[in-house]
Amino acid sequence: MRVIITVWNAVVLDAWNKSNRFENELMSTMMDQPREMQIIIKRLIKRKKKKFPNDPRAVGKHWVKEKYGELVFGCEARLDLKKVVIEGLSH
Repeated sequence: MRVIITVWNAVVLDAWNKSNRFENELMSTMMDQPREMQIIIKRLIKRKKKKFPNDPRAVGKHWVKEKYGELVFGCEARLDLKKVVIEGLSH
C-alpha cells in the first residue's frame, strides 16, 4: 500500500506544482530496483494519469483494518486549495 500511495501522491504533487519533479525523483530512486518493480511503478503512474486524471486529492494518514474477515483500506484525502481549480470537480 505504501508503494501505491507514494506513486499516487507523486503524481498529485506534480499536478499541483505543474511539474514532473516527484515522478522523476521516484523513478530515479527505482534505478537500483529489479526491472519488474520499475515496470510496476511505471504502470501505477500511467494508471493514475489515465483513470483518475481529474482527482486532485493526495492521500494523507492511511490505515488497513480487518472488518468481517476482510481487509478494508481507509485514508484521509488531502487537497491543496491554493493550487487546485475547484470549478468542474465532481468530488
